[in-house]
Amino acid sequence: MAGTDPVAVDAYCVILHSRKPKEVVMLAKAAAAGVGRADLQKSNVREIAI
Repeated sequence: MAGTDPVAVDAYCVILHSRKPKEVVMLAKAAAAGVGRADLQKSNVREIAI
């Protein structure tokens, strides 16, 4: 997993574990502080196979 937005990367990982990013308080606080975006609908997520 890699990305330029640490909050979005963590939010994506949370989804992979069958949870919702808004359930993780730390992600909401980081997004509110301007560290990144927890809303993946507003992010440019790409999956690549290596």
